[in-house]
Amino acid sequence: MKNMSKNNTGSRNYWEDLSSKIKTAVETKNKRPDTTEIEIDFLKDYVFKTDSLLDLGCGSGLITNQILPLVNNVIAVDKYEGFTKFVDEKAFVINAELVGFSMRKTFDKILCTGVAQCFIKEEMINIYQNIFKMLKSDGIFISRMHCGIKETITVDNYSEELGRHYFAEYRQIDEEKKMLYSLGYKNVEIHDFLPDSINVWDNSRHYYFICKK
Repeated sequence: MKNMSKNNTGSRNYWEDLSSKIKTAVETKNKRPDTTEIEIDFLKDYVFKTDSLLDLGCGSGLITNQILPLVNNVIAVDKYEGFTKFVDEKAFVINAELVGFSMRKTFDKILCTGVAQCFIKEEMINIYQNIFKMLKSDGIFISRMHCGIKETITVDNYSEELGRHYFAEYRQIDEEKKMLYSLGYKNVEIHDFLPDSINVWDNSRHYYFICKK
């Protein structure tokens, strides 16, 4: 993986195309192993049966569907109906663009897993700001991010693995943490537990961020 120019059109085009032809929920994993069970086991320590939960960028519901029994209610948001058709009907689904998305309702927990690298930094700042507004005063924002270890890595080229053009911005982990603090979070924890089967590049890893308001 190498540094390239910054333009996320490739990401938007990729996900729109995939959503139009997807046949199984797991296809959103981009040919990577499905780590949903590992992630749910981790998330069990942070969600409670009384929680109202917002899942931003829920995709095909791999996390959403398994976290539903652990909380009181879930609102699941994703731009593409082709993905959300796999989300359990017990969740309330909203098809909307994440940039600019906001609700007057506030939540105990907000999830955003595997989405942040698809947006450039300026867009993620907007998303993070709206997440902060939608959290209750003691709420927690939980995010899985693919980050650069030593530097920000921007990919905007043809992917042989995916067989098409793709964009991703893997922002440097410490810089992402600083940005979250700057937006008002009082405590940001980083957890590195996901298997190397999805951490296939030496200069980046998938992390979970636990951000307390």
